[in-house]
Amino acid sequence: MESLWPLSFDVEDEASPKEIVKFQIDKLEEITGGLVYAELIAEAQLSEFFSNTNYDFNYTMRIRSKYLATYSFAVFSLKHNIPFYPVDIVIEEETRKELGLPGMVEPKLKNEDELIEMLKKIFTSQRINKIIGTLIRMSKIEL
Repeated sequence: MESLWPLSFDVEDEASPKEIVKFQIDKLEEITGGLVYAELIAEAQLSEFFSNTNYDFNYTMRIRSKYLATYSFAVFSLKHNIPFYPVDIVIEEETRKELGLPGMVEPKLKNEDELIEMLKKIFTSQRINKIIGTLIRMSKIEL
C-alpha cells in the first residue's frame, strides 16, 4: 500500500506570536538586569482579558519584579488559531487609551509585521515605561 501523505508540508515562514513575544521578554530581562521580567502564560480556559474561548491559543503577558513576588501586571493577551495569523490582541485598558484604541475593540493583526508594530507601540508607551520604571525602583529598595 502507498502513503497517501504528501512528500512535504508547508511550514510557516512567519514567526509565531509566541516566538515574537518570548524574544521581547528575554530583551526586557536583559535591559533591566533581571530586576524586571515578563512571563507569557498560556491560558487553558480564559485569559486575563478574554471571555471568548473559541481560539486554539490564548496567552497573557505579565510583567513581574524579581523582588516583588506577589505583584504582576497584565500587559495584554493574545489569541489565535492555526495558522498563526490573524492574531487578536487585547491591551490593558490604560495603555489602550494612551494608544488611542477605542473601547474593547480587539485589533486583528493580519501578519507578523502588524504584530511587531503593535508590540512596539505597547512596549514604548508611557504607561508601560512608568510601570517598569516603578518596578525597577521598588526592586532596588528591596535589595
